[in-house]
Parts: sequence; structure tokens; C-alpha cells
Amino acid sequence: MNHLPTNIFALTPEQFQAHALLHNFEQNFRETNCYSDLVIEIVNGLGLNPIACLGYTVAADFEGDQWTFGKPSHHDLEALYGIRIEELSLYRPLIDQIVTQVQRGSIPLLEADAFHLPDTAGIDYRSNHVKTTIGITTIDVEKKYIHYFHNATFAKLEGEDFDGVLKPLASQHKGYLPPYCEMAKLDNVKLRSEAELRTIALESVKFHMRKRPTSNPMQKYADAMAAHQQAIIDGGLPIYHSYTFVALRQLGSAHQLGSHFLQWLAEGNVDLIAAAEAFEQVSTLAKTLVLKLARVANSGKIADLTGVFAELSALWVKADQHLRTALQSL
Repeated sequence: MNHLPTNIFALTPEQFQAHALLHNFEQNFRETNCYSDLVIEIVNGLGLNPIACLGYTVAADFEGDQWTFGKPSHHDLEALYGIRIEELSLYRPLIDQIVTQVQRGSIPLLEADAFHLPDTAGIDYRSNHVKTTIGITTIDVEKKYIHYFHNATFAKLEGEDFDGVLKPLASQHKGYLPPYCEMAKLDNVKLRSEAELRTIALESVKFHMRKRPTSNPMQKYADAMAAHQQAIIDGGLPIYHSYTFVALRQLGSAHQLGSHFLQWLAEGNVDLIAAAEAFEQVSTLAKTLVLKLARVANSGKIADLTGVFAELSALWVKADQHLRTALQSL
């Protein structure tokens, strides 16, 4: 822990400030998904620049019934910051293993039930059992509390919630399947200059571009949208909320983060700037679709979204052309 730019293990919820650009309330999508947001704030909490690790967003694709659940690449995190993420095999009592890792200066990234996470008050806390991921930086077994990163927040849970996350009742039963857990190893964290980060990020985005769809995913999404709307009508608001998270939020937030990444990487490159602008417009249209599908869920009537998808398709092509031109010349 002595090598960390900022001692993240001393951070308290009262001191925490979310990343000023990526997680401010003026964004089309303030939160992306639990894993991406968690990693962004861990990097931010270390005093490092998380924008540099967002190159993975250029590979976002329509997956048939959702958009890519994007995550910062483990390779990128190690190359950019020296953060190494490995799986933590749970074979001892979960609390004991969490204590061991925190004491070693690693952050356990634990699959948890949002039912026991106070930062989800008004959404899932004490009302819905939803799988999510948290990053634990402090654990006090005697006082029964932890400090944890989750989405764009850093919070404290204690008492019954401590037991609910780390000693769930189901764990007492035969056949209990332990949650998935990783550890973010911080013993080799590096503070690089912005120039060094850009050099590494440029090579990273070239790699992720090789995974970018070869045909326009917006057109494929348009072809599936009538069936998706009917599923929302049939399932009502619960399906609408689940759908907008896996589809529209992942579409919109990936392009929003990608826009910030490309603006940061550009340093005056007109093609990267043009691609970033197209990415931002895609994010705005994804937010528009969230509102339009809310009307579908409430009215029970399929909407004509032809115009929106024509814009999305054109923006994807524009971004793709500018990205490929820029990266061929850099």
C-alpha cells in the first residue's frame, strides 16, 4: 500500500467524491453498469485518470437481446495503472478471505445482493434481490461494517446488512454456491504522465477496434425492436426496467464513455473529435429511446421508431469512418 498515489484504504464515505466528469449528474447516463462504474471509481480513488481505460467502448455491439455489457479490460488496467485483477477462489469462510485480502492491500470485488446495499435505497435496498458487484476497502469484523465501492458511490454497510452480504443464511445449507469474487491487486500501481497514458491507450483502442462490429449493429437493433417492444408490452414495467438497463443503458453509456475517451485521446485530431461527437449523439438518442419505450410500456402500443434508428445508423457509420481514418494515421 505504500506505493499507492492515494491511500484508498483510508477513504471514508464522507470524503468520497465521484469522478467529476464521468459520474456527474449532467450525463445522459450517470451510471453504466456495476462493474464499469466500480472500476472507474477505484481508479479515481487511487488518484489516477480512469478515462484512459475506456477504449473498450469502441467494441460495443448489439447482442440480439441486449447491448454489450462492457467492462474495462483487465489487460488495459494493468498496462495503464499496474492494477492486476485476478479471481479469488472462495474456499474458507468469506469474511476471513475478505479480511486477508484487505490486509494485504488488495480490494476484493465481490458479487453481492443489492437487497443488503444501503446505497440502493429507494431502488433495491430491502426490496429486490439483484446481483451486483462491490469493491471492499475496509472491513471491521467486531463492529460488523464495511466500506465499499458500488456503481458511482462509496458507502458503508453494517449490522444485518453485513451479515446479509458476508454471512447469508443460504451459506449454512448444503450445496450453497459461493459468490464469484475477484481481487484488485494494487501492489504494483504506477502513476504515469498523461502522455504515457495516451501512448498506451492508443495501442489499446487499436486492439479494441479489431473487435468492433464489421456491419452496422444499429440496423440489426432496428430489425429486432418491434419484437422487443412487444416483450415490453407483454411484461409491463418490470420488463421495461430490466430491458432498458441491459439494452439502452449499455448502448448509451458505452457511447457516452467512449465520447469522453476519444475527446481525451484526440489532442486536436479532427477525426477522433468527430467520432467523439457522433458517440455523444448516439448516447443522447439512447436516452430518447428510454423515454419513448416508457410510453410503450404504459400505453401498450408499439411506437414507430424508424426515424430514431435512421439517425443511430447514420451516426454509427460516421463514427466508424472517422475512427478508422484516425487510427490508420496514428
